[in-house]
Amino acid sequence: MGLFSKFKDGLRKTASKLGQEIKRIVSLSPKLDADSIEELEYVLLGADLGMPMTRQILAAVREAYETQGREGVDIVTIASREVEKSFAASDNSLARRPDELTVVSMVGVNGTGKTTTTAKLAHRLHGEGERNGGSPEQSRDTAGSRLGLR
Repeated sequence: MGLFSKFKDGLRKTASKLGQEIKRIVSLSPKLDADSIEELEYVLLGADLGMPMTRQILAAVREAYETQGREGVDIVTIASREVEKSFAASDNSLARRPDELTVVSMVGVNGTGKTTTTAKLAHRLHGEGERNGGSPEQSRDTAGSRLGLR
């Protein structure tokens, strides 16, 4: 399984769980009240969408509820649309400067694959002619051996 296949698989699991939780919230509450909004916020944050994206989704859900009523609100579709808009509006490329070190910070909860992802990213960048940080000797001896490149 390739790197992007693993990413897609992980995203598919998150999306599935997120969809199930949203459906559960919607089916328990006949109308969009403060409790269901709070629970939806908790679920969105739990899916690692972050506070700004969660607020954006909640605002879109409230707007749809106010204009279309409960029957017109598909929270999963609204969330998907808001996330897609966010990705389309941002530059996701790795900012690099020739002849300078590129630093990538990996942040996440324990057990979510940061180390594996970092190794795969390093391997990919190595294939593009980049080297891992530190001195050339550290890069060659440490990162190269860990990645099986040396």
